[in-house]
Amino acid sequence: MYSEMSYKQISKNHWEIIAKFRVLKSVFVQKRSKIDTAKFYGMHRNSVSLICSTYLRIKTPESDQLLYSIHPNYDDIERIFSFLQHGSRRPHTLRGIAPPDIEAIILKEHETLKYGYRRLYKHLLNKGALSKNIHEWLVKWIYKRHWMKIRTIRTKNWESKHLYNYNSIAAFEFLHLDVKFILDQWWIPEAIYNKFKCNPALPIYQRTIIDAKSRWRFLAYSHEKNATFWLEFLKLVLMFIRNQWIDRKITIWFDWWSEFCSASEKKLAERNSILHTINCEAYQYEGSRDTRKNLIERSHKSDDEEFYAPRWYFIKDRKSFIKEAKNREMHWNFTRIHTWIGMNTTPYQKLMQCWLPKTFWRDQFPVLILDECIGDIIYHTKTLNIKRFLDTHTLPIDPKLYVDFQVNLNILNNHFAQNVLTQYHCFFYYHFIGV
Repeated sequence: MYSEMSYKQISKNHWEIIAKFRVLKSVFVQKRSKIDTAKFYGMHRNSVSLICSTYLRIKTPESDQLLYSIHPNYDDIERIFSFLQHGSRRPHTLRGIAPPDIEAIILKEHETLKYGYRRLYKHLLNKGALSKNIHEWLVKWIYKRHWMKIRTIRTKNWESKHLYNYNSIAAFEFLHLDVKFILDQWWIPEAIYNKFKCNPALPIYQRTIIDAKSRWRFLAYSHEKNATFWLEFLKLVLMFIRNQWIDRKITIWFDWWSEFCSASEKKLAERNSILHTINCEAYQYEGSRDTRKNLIERSHKSDDEEFYAPRWYFIKDRKSFIKEAKNREMHWNFTRIHTWIGMNTTPYQKLMQCWLPKTFWRDQFPVLILDECIGDIIYHTKTLNIKRFLDTHTLPIDPKLYVDFQVNLNILNNHFAQNVLTQYHCFFYYHFIGV
């Protein structure tokens, strides 16, 4: 059996105290259990317990007498049982409310400049209009509450400015390089984070090289954030591309964080002295501001949403990780359609449209864990160091350089080593100059 009007219906008609009075009368006078009372008035049993405990804690003799009376007066119930009424549910403080004078300054400046909230916040700090006690998130809340729009500068024909003219550039003319930290707790679920963190067999860094024209990617993973890894991996990829009869100049872009050149022009010049031997050149940009990072950062977001989040359950050890990573690379390059500027095709189809030889794609580039194979990669890419040595030194060369060259590159460790060190002139001349 249920009441004609539920507890919520009575409370919504501004009879909250009357509704709670009926609940008390059902429990204490009519001797119903709290569960039966909850069913009778269509409410939760915890709400019945809360009403009863509040009454037992604050009750008075006058409230007891009124509760057990046969015909109570509604005015007396409202007056005596007023302690049962809920207080105001309005929050004591609002996180997005700023002092009126600060909010007026922000609104006035935005009306003139139409900046974004972060740029306007820095502008007002430099101007001295805001103190450091005002946080950036407060300005963001003001923008959100007032629906403040940002001025977007458009061209006359309303076309946006792209990073490249994708109709004129060639495949593998511009490459972008970046390192992704897989344990990014802002993007991946907790289960994936714990699995990669607690399993030492799983790598935590992903190195990606992506082509601006076709979106073709080369992937490698590692356990460490090592500058040698990215340099050797880049050299291996460039030699792989050059081996397919692609002889145009290749430009490589990367940010200036510590895993690359750390914004050091000296380090960049040292790297380029090696890359120039195969007609390549690297440039660095500020990763936090430059828009060139968007091209490769978008691919990292796709990895989180399409690879790590849905496939983490199948990754249990190193073997399963390599299998899933290889499938991911094949899907990205051969079957995934990219809605990029001038594409709407897979990277493989885009390369075929660029008239690249099909033999280029018969042997797939492997997915590497660099910690395990860095020695082999260095061994196979040392020819670039040899060519740089020959390009930067002209005969006659100081004999000490031969010994330093042999020690640094470790290319003369064979059974002719003694003869090489005693007759280095003839060995070096015939084996490297080719005369």
